[in-house]
Amino acid sequence: LTVKADIDAAAGQGNQNAFELVDEKAVVSNTTQLTFNKPIVGASLQIANATAGTATIERNGTLADPKIGDKQATICQFKISAANEKLSFKSISLRIAGTASTNDVQNFTLKRGATELGTVKTVNAKNLAVLTISGNEELEDGGNAIYMVNADIMATTDPNDTVQCYLEESTDLVLLGTVYGYGAQVVKTNFGTSTTGNSVTAKGGQVTLTLKGPTSGNIAKNAKDQSF
Repeated sequence: LTVKADIDAAAGQGNQNAFELVDEKAVVSNTTQLTFNKPIVGASLQIANATAGTATIERNGTLADPKIGDKQATICQFKISAANEKLSFKSISLRIAGTASTNDVQNFTLKRGATELGTVKTVNAKNLAVLTISGNEELEDGGNAIYMVNADIMATTDPNDTVQCYLEESTDLVLLGTVYGYGAQVVKTNFGTSTTGNSVTAKGGQVTLTLKGPTSGNIAKNAKDQSF
């Protein structure tokens, strides 16, 4: 198991921090017997006098509404900007919300331009599309890049169902600094809720029914093959 935490920007230089399990009450398990060799203490880490990189994510552009049955329709588009150091993009877990069922949106693909960076078939139990970068994707210090997420809008989707996409938690975006190797601080002010994130509406085809006859009249009893 790995335990991670965010370091506040106001953390004082020289401060030391460590994780510790003090007794068996800190462990929740369905096992019938738990052997606990206390205390369990992790390594003590000291705050250095260096500023880690910062990644700012924000919604980008206006998306066209997809049609029901569309393959690889763009449901999400965002920009990530790097500051303080060069960043290596590792993964992003996007919250998929809206009125559409989770089964109605599948086969997610993360792209930068025409380059495919990662895929996942469906959302997980927390309605997150977890997209892991398969190659080397870096952002220069002071630079930015625009990314899009495409998905299939399944035929089971109802007309006017919505699909929302945003970054629910800062820890759902992982970029590592290439200088210090630590995770970048994430700023998601303009992409952290269903309001500030992306939202598209599934559109269905339109069918118009009109009367083509026959004209009103009388039909004899026991008549065969009569048009209505």
